Amino acid sequence: MPELRSYTITLLTLLMLTLAFVVVTNYSTLTADNNFVADNRTRIKGIVRSTFDNVEVDEQERTESFTDSASQGRETRPHVIFILADDLGYNDVGYHNSHIISPTIDKLATTGVRLENYYVANLCSPSRAQLMTGRYQMRNGISQILQPQYDECLPLSEITIADVLRNAGYSTHLVGKWHLGYSRRECTPTHRGFDSFLGFLSGSETYYDHTIGWPQNGRHYSGYDFYVNERIAYEYKGQYSTHIFARRTMDIIEQHNATEPLFIFLSLQAVHSPFDVPKKYIHINKHFKDPTRRIYAGMVTCMDEAIGNITQALKNNNMWDNTVLIFSTDNGGPLKDYEDPEFLNPTRTPTVASNWPLRGGKGSDWEGGIRGAAFVHSPLLMPQVRGTENRELMGMVDWLPTVAGYLGKANIDNLTLDGYNIWSTLSQGDASPRQELLHNVVVSEHQSVYGAIRVGDWKLLQLGDIQGANVKFHVNRGLHIPPPEMNITIKSTKVQAVEGSNPYTLLFNIKQDPREIHNLAAEHPQMTSLLRDKLTEYSKFIEHHGEKTLVDPEKCTRNKTIGPWL
Repeated sequence: MPELRSYTITLLTLLMLTLAFVVVTNYSTLTADNNFVADNRTRIKGIVRSTFDNVEVDEQERTESFTDSASQGRETRPHVIFILADDLGYNDVGYHNSHIISPTIDKLATTGVRLENYYVANLCSPSRAQLMTGRYQMRNGISQILQPQYDECLPLSEITIADVLRNAGYSTHLVGKWHLGYSRRECTPTHRGFDSFLGFLSGSETYYDHTIGWPQNGRHYSGYDFYVNERIAYEYKGQYSTHIFARRTMDIIEQHNATEPLFIFLSLQAVHSPFDVPKKYIHINKHFKDPTRRIYAGMVTCMDEAIGNITQALKNNNMWDNTVLIFSTDNGGPLKDYEDPEFLNPTRTPTVASNWPLRGGKGSDWEGGIRGAAFVHSPLLMPQVRGTENRELMGMVDWLPTVAGYLGKANIDNLTLDGYNIWSTLSQGDASPRQELLHNVVVSEHQSVYGAIRVGDWKLLQLGDIQGANVKFHVNRGLHIPPPEMNITIKSTKVQAVEGSNPYTLLFNIKQDPREIHNLAAEHPQMTSLLRDKLTEYSKFIEHHGEKTLVDPEKCTRNKTIGPWL
């Protein structure tokens, strides 16, 4: 018996050493670009995909919703993976446009819940601020894109979704783009609730070299912007960002204890300009005739592949059955200004992104700038909502109370929020608690109130008065442009196609007229007045967090790097 005991102990020791070796081996640094796809992943028609094609939910095994699983104890909180695409057009996913190759996204969306009355802010930073705080931009202080040469960031008084979830026991990670300020260390992700950060701090940079540049004082300034936590990480120079971010997300998942709740905010650089992607993804999309649109479509395909590999990692680590995956764009796809001489050139594509059939794009409050491509996928959704479109009103601002307050069981009672808990709307198909949504509100230097608001099916788009500089900005971006691959001819792309006598106050019934063709302001003066009054009332609550300060660009780019300088 002593010999047997000794033999057993030896076997156990060898087993423990083997497991330790596996863990250490898996905990490798992120590998080079050409090692991104594991050999055991399936190749279909030249596209590297995960084995997600077998994602169909077994109805016999999973018929309970998150609320039904309470009998097992709500202490088992779900993992939440929030994937944010950058500048993705409404029409630039395969389930909206069959020319786009995005099989994983399409599968997740069409077997989950597609959000078809869902709104984001019209620009990068405001949308991220809404997600982080659950508050409108008039309250959280971020109403415009944050620029690298200014001392500004999401106000430190704001509590983030990562703060709330970490305090509730979640492991929290940001992978990708931050774009909520970095002039001071306390503005950066690991000081705003995230346990770890890998990515870039600014709003736009090159995909391989990870540099950002801008003109100032007659000179061009630039710097390297890629971090691991607070360390500048030069080892990623030359690697494609979508691949880096996917590998990092997979590493977090593979190293995570599946019994503990996990929150990952995967804030992708794709498909923001500059347009760049490895050649194999361009080749997959050779059916696009316009070369720039072909590259853009390749970026979507690359992003799709990354999402497929991430979902496979969740399943491999036995986390998928208790995961809520949320996918959203941050704003509509960008359009060129029609005053650009190239816009009227019939041989040129007037836009790279596509928000068709919606009007307008990024930077405007037309539907194409603020209605986001989005979906939720989870085995925790009730069977009757899987594979459906949800047309209840909801927005980016609703995720904090939904994810942190309900799913994460965090205490948010002390927070002043504009968002609602929409989980029962998503998971069971209940009516949305939201009947009103502020898209944007600004007071001009002439004290004109402009912006956009939605109440029920009605939307007011107030472009300002004749003195308001915002008028031309929005008129120029009210374009109605089909993508070239759809071969659609329309009479006019200009905003003058909008019917109605008043060019500055526009009222639409979005349910009946999502393309914003028929201005009903004159026909419905009472509704116009009601929504205008609501917009004016919101303007009274704009919180001012001080003037942003332009700084010496030499400080912003010390040692040719981008990072905190104060």
